[in-house]
Amino acid sequence: MWCCPSSPPATQAKVRKRLAQLAPLLNLPSAVTITAEGLAARAAKLHIRGLTSGAGLAALVYAACRLEAQPVSIATVAGAAGSDSTRVGHSFLALSRALELQPPPISPTSLTLTALDRLAAARRGDAGRPLPADTLGTLRRDVTRLLPWLDAQVPTGCRPGLEAGVALFLAASMAQLDVRVDEVASAAGVGVGPLLKRLGVVQGHVHLLAQRMLPYASSVAPARVASHLRTLMRLTTAMESAGGEGQAA
Repeated sequence: MWCCPSSPPATQAKVRKRLAQLAPLLNLPSAVTITAEGLAARAAKLHIRGLTSGAGLAALVYAACRLEAQPVSIATVAGAAGSDSTRVGHSFLALSRALELQPPPISPTSLTLTALDRLAAARRGDAGRPLPADTLGTLRRDVTRLLPWLDAQVPTGCRPGLEAGVALFLAASMAQLDVRVDEVASAAGVGVGPLLKRLGVVQGHVHLLAQRMLPYASSVAPARVASHLRTLMRLTTAMESAGGEGQAA
């Protein structure tokens, strides 16, 4: 429970101490911790309890990240706080209602680029598997182009972290980079199972599109369709441009 008028409010000292422990794990800028402390003060005045619990603290941090446009997934914050995404999500919604917060939506591009940075950092720590600078640049360019294209071609509606993980995995496949689903899931802050499920859905939609547009695609397995993504993106973009010019004429 979040709101309980009879419960004593959590002290700012306790919240500040927990935030100091959590901030380095998430590499949070000072603006986020300051905002989280401010939210905790407002919540305490409303006698909202649980602010120093795993889910409560994660909800504060996630709300502050959203308000400060800091790209991070709920799963990442939940993991660092020792909670789970579902509980943190419920706590975040309850906190937002109680404080009348209106955080801006998460930018999928920012979230994906942050996941890419985490993947690159993890690779640097793995002997023999660092990402070359040119490969990293290619991945940045591809995920930036891939996200809006996927949004237009594939039904969405899932968590932003999953979309980020899918885009990052597909971009890595386009670059013929040897990358595992589990390391992409870790970088995107999502579970391996949910990422595999969503990846299968997206690959299936892209495969159907490839079968309609590419004469040789019938022999391509859905899991291998990423190697044809650049061709598909060029074709669909050209068709959309031609359609727009036809309507204008």
